[in-house]
Amino acid sequence: MKPDKPQPSQKAYTILCLSSALLDDRKMLYSEFSNLAADHHLAVWTTSHAHDDYLKEWAPTGAEIAALPDARPYGYMPDEMLYKITDKAFEFQFDSKARKSMRQARMETPGSKLHANLTLVLGKTVAAARAQPALERRVMKKLNRVGRSPEARKMLEQLKPDVVVVTGPNRSQEPAIAIEARMQGIPVIAAIHSWDNLTTKRRMIVDYDAYIVWAEAMKADLLTCYPYAEKKPIYITGASQYDVFWNPEFHLSKGEFCAQYGFDPAKPILLHALGSPNLIVEYPAAQQLVQWLKNGRLGDAQLIIRPHPQFDDGQLRSLLPDLPPNAVIQNNRDAGKPLNLRFQSRADIIEWVNTFRHCDVLINSSSSVTIDAAIQDMPVINLDFDPEGRQNQLVWDINHLWPHFKPIAESDGLWLAKDYDSVLEGINAYLEDPSLHRAGRAWIGEYVIGTLDGQAGKRMADAVLHFLASYRA
Repeated sequence: MKPDKPQPSQKAYTILCLSSALLDDRKMLYSEFSNLAADHHLAVWTTSHAHDDYLKEWAPTGAEIAALPDARPYGYMPDEMLYKITDKAFEFQFDSKARKSMRQARMETPGSKLHANLTLVLGKTVAAARAQPALERRVMKKLNRVGRSPEARKMLEQLKPDVVVVTGPNRSQEPAIAIEARMQGIPVIAAIHSWDNLTTKRRMIVDYDAYIVWAEAMKADLLTCYPYAEKKPIYITGASQYDVFWNPEFHLSKGEFCAQYGFDPAKPILLHALGSPNLIVEYPAAQQLVQWLKNGRLGDAQLIIRPHPQFDDGQLRSLLPDLPPNAVIQNNRDAGKPLNLRFQSRADIIEWVNTFRHCDVLINSSSSVTIDAAIQDMPVINLDFDPEGRQNQLVWDINHLWPHFKPIAESDGLWLAKDYDSVLEGINAYLEDPSLHRAGRAWIGEYVIGTLDGQAGKRMADAVLHFLASYRA
């Protein structure tokens, strides 16, 4: 069901937002979404609550901040078993390319071999009978009656929110709180975390009352994976974390940016951004780039190596000793800390934004940073091979089968490198002609994010208010 154009409401509501991942807070805090706190009671329950700078940075908004309540996991038997059978059935009945290749690469959640084989066989049986949707409805109904967070139950009774906004609907902790809210008659909106989550992450176990997605492509994925969502409001807002790219408050001049690293702003800057090590081990590519710098094969280029802020364990520097003066590893002050002690402060956001504003070529492995670069018109080299050499088939699957990245990898918006020689060729080609693939980069941004104007946070806030006005009418 397509809702009417969101319109702000004049009524004051109590709006509760949940955040269980490092990269979720930036969507709310550094966009106009946080302006909800000016006219409404905005509460945020977050795993980053214990970070020293968290309360300080949220304080000016007037939002009420609290720690995310604990939630018990489902046990293996029978609830988790039923969930896994349903997930396997979806893989086979709807030919989920991402789940199939992940399973074949043995990248699933660890469990006993007997348990994994049993859920696989039962999932295939359900799929063969075309019974996955019926089974999923039954499993969701059962799981949605299981209270897993007594702490959340009490906190919800005290806060009495008009709505709960879940930013991690594919995870474990937030859905448990969502279920507690539903049992108290509180509606819940699922704001899908990222463009790949619908097709690559754990299946959602809550039939949410509304959904927030970035663009039409995400809406199509939502309806493919969860057909019952068609009966609910689906709001297309863009990606609010990218609003900072249009906000001058977060901009540095190229000279100011380069001065942090002792770089020459007149010389080109290459960026190697690493993704999640849960999929691909990428540091060998960084080692190759450093070697090229040392032997002069990259000319007068400079190199920034950017660890993933969520997965940086602080070990990269030991793997890349003796960097030349024209290469740096970006500092992550929270590297190695537990996720609940990590937070992206305003300084971190400024570094992220200006890294993608001022670097000249991005080298990465099928990561969402491809989108960061595309919306800043930065040329992108995407590796079509495993830098470590062990997961080449998985890399090929991600680039050519997985539904979220296949359109990007096979577009005319990036350089798809089959080997290191192709990486070097791509770097030289882009440094010689930065306009190469420019139209394709613009298409990538519009395809993944939709509207690119720095107003996604406002649209997200308006969507919540529109839903509340309609729900309470």
